[in-house]
Amino acid sequence: MKFSEIFVLYQREIRSALRERSIVVNSFLIPLFMYPILLWVMFTGMTFIRGQEERFDSHVVIHGLPRQHAAFADTLNQIERLQLRIDHGTDSSDIRNVEAVRDGVIDAFLNIDSGSDSSESLVPMRISVAFNESREKSVIARDRILDGIRRYRTGVLTEASHHLGISPVEWNVFTIRSENTATSVQMGRFLLGLLLPLFFIIMVSIGCMHPAVDTTAGERERKTWETLMSSAVSRINIVIAKYWYVATFGCIAGVLNLAAMMFSIRGIMAPLLSGSGGEIVFSISLSSIPLLIL
Repeated sequence: MKFSEIFVLYQREIRSALRERSIVVNSFLIPLFMYPILLWVMFTGMTFIRGQEERFDSHVVIHGLPRQHAAFADTLNQIERLQLRIDHGTDSSDIRNVEAVRDGVIDAFLNIDSGSDSSESLVPMRISVAFNESREKSVIARDRILDGIRRYRTGVLTEASHHLGISPVEWNVFTIRSENTATSVQMGRFLLGLLLPLFFIIMVSIGCMHPAVDTTAGERERKTWETLMSSAVSRINIVIAKYWYVATFGCIAGVLNLAAMMFSIRGIMAPLLSGSGGEIVFSISLSSIPLLIL
């Protein structure tokens, strides 16, 4: 193995590749522009869909509402975009309502079992929520219903504690507070760790694919394969030079893609991270560079 021969062949492969428009486009331009654009389109679409979801009307049927908790229906009616219908039918109508949720006729069904016909004001309720997780509108309806349940439950318990003479602090008994100790840099690296590996590997593969095809099948098409094989260079040196050439273009594609992603990811993800509670810093630690090179 002679490094001088390998280097000469390596330079020849590089010069030949730079004259090929398809290689330049696929190894330089696509890594630089395609995936940042795709990422922007993807996150823009997610933001648009999230906004459209807020405009859906949720059609919900409730059955078995006890008269002592008639205010529960009023609480649900106060939720925006939630259309409530009370079903006064028998228990056999529960099956029809569940099937209606499955078929998409209604978005969710609430079945309430009070467990008692007592005239007391505080009657316990057991609420079953039927929804279709394969339909986005049904999932949204479920979330809106659960929000209404939490509101009503908080109001009922607060009123009960007031009548019993229990202060809010005593009623809560204990509170739970969670704190994210990760810094903005650590959060940025965490998000990069989720996104970059897949894009990085795909981009390196794409950057290698076209040079690899060009250095084998391209030699045949240009009718230079026989000339190369008849040169006074060992075949192992030819293989090593071609491998270095392909690996070089793969690394260039990966570096360009990484640089483009680092440059654009903050602006692209800013709308989705606006409610995260702080600015997220995207950076790559120096200790990870050898692994990226490998």
